[in-house]
Amino acid sequence: MKKTILLLILLIINTALGNALLIEPATITTSANVNEEKKIELSITNDQSFIIYDIEFSGNPYITYPAKISQLGINGTIKKNITILTNADFSTAQYVSLIKFFYFQDISFPSKTHDINITDSQYVPLKITIIKGDSIKWKNYGSLQHSVTSSDFNVMLQPNGETTISFNEIKYIDYHDTNTGFHGFINVTNQSSQLTHNPDFDKSFVINLESRFRDTTIELSIVDKSDFTVSHNSYEEGLLKISNTGDKKAISLNLKADKSWIAFNKNNFNLSAGSNSFITFSINPVAASIAETNNTHQIKITLQSSNAGSKESNINVFVPYENSLEEDLRNKSYDQLLEEARKLREALDKLQPPQNPEPIIIYKESEVPYNYTQTDIFNMYIRLGNIEKAIGDTSKFSNEKTQSIDSRLENQLIQVDNLLLVANESLQLGLENKKRIDNTSVTVIILIIIVSALVLGTILIFTLVKYKKKSLMEQLMK
Repeated sequence: MKKTILLLILLIINTALGNALLIEPATITTSANVNEEKKIELSITNDQSFIIYDIEFSGNPYITYPAKISQLGINGTIKKNITILTNADFSTAQYVSLIKFFYFQDISFPSKTHDINITDSQYVPLKITIIKGDSIKWKNYGSLQHSVTSSDFNVMLQPNGETTISFNEIKYIDYHDTNTGFHGFINVTNQSSQLTHNPDFDKSFVINLESRFRDTTIELSIVDKSDFTVSHNSYEEGLLKISNTGDKKAISLNLKADKSWIAFNKNNFNLSAGSNSFITFSINPVAASIAETNNTHQIKITLQSSNAGSKESNINVFVPYENSLEEDLRNKSYDQLLEEARKLREALDKLQPPQNPEPIIIYKESEVPYNYTQTDIFNMYIRLGNIEKAIGDTSKFSNEKTQSIDSRLENQLIQVDNLLLVANESLQLGLENKKRIDNTSVTVIILIIIVSALVLGTILIFTLVKYKKKSLMEQLMK
């Protein structure tokens, strides 16, 4: 029954304390400069009809809170500053800070009896705190007679003797033993009030904080010249000048180029106000194909800073004609190209792609008989790309060649069909002509025979006539 009553009392108190503190502003959105303190005022109001004690602020990175506030009266308001001090730049981040406090809670506790043992030299325990209505039982464990004596009580105890006294008045009691003179102390407190902290009553407020470096100004320029002539896979150097023209340090200066041919000897650094920095950059054109040679390439160099924006400058790089990039590939067969591509892929699978073609050894392994530099790897990727392009061109050429051959064969078949048709027609005409020729030949032969017979007959007749005339003349002459 007592536990039930206690729970009901706690529930009522918790409900009453729902809005014990008001925090203004409940949400803070602000920005701060790195390494510069910024103070923000908070207003804390006790919105309840009781006093609150020991108000504390939870810890938080970059934020320093006021010391513990000992108490805040009913409907009282107190203003305190929080201090923000960051040491790095970052975009908006959310921090939740808690405020906790204590209050006196009126709860009736059941009476309790506490034990104090008496030895020949002292009371154990020497000091004790009890609640109004509690009792204390003393027992003499010594070998001598001892007393429990104060202005409120006086009891003499023989060895193994004991006594119990109840305390119903809030007070502080100093008592002693009249036999040996040692003392004991009793603190009797109010049983209806106890300082309590309940985490459910903690109040929170949100801080949305952005930290940045104070702004400054920078300049970027190309020293000496901005036009370069560099052959494929060769090197040339140029010079940049970076100036901080503002009155604050420039933070996290970063250089980058929009083409991988450029590398910088220094990057990611800070620059003091009013100072300059000279940066050497190297140009190493690695043309992916012949088409990229005999051309001028405009390359943009960008300088960025956390607190100074960005600047840009351009350089022009002319790459003279280079015909060796693909000549050897054109002289290789399709199978040779595939085999070289396979070996390159096996080597590159063991490596990380290079960011800049700087001559720094990044890979060494006993199975591979070479030390690869970033330039080597970069060129391997270019080579692989050229091989794959050549394979594609070879495949395309083979397809086009096959299609051309098929087309020519088809045309030739059509021509053969036409020739066969013409030949067939010619054969028919030949057969008919042969037949006509055969008929004509028979006629001619017959005519020849007839003509020959006529000629022979004529000759024979002429010969006979001549012979007869000769015979006749001979006969006449005789």
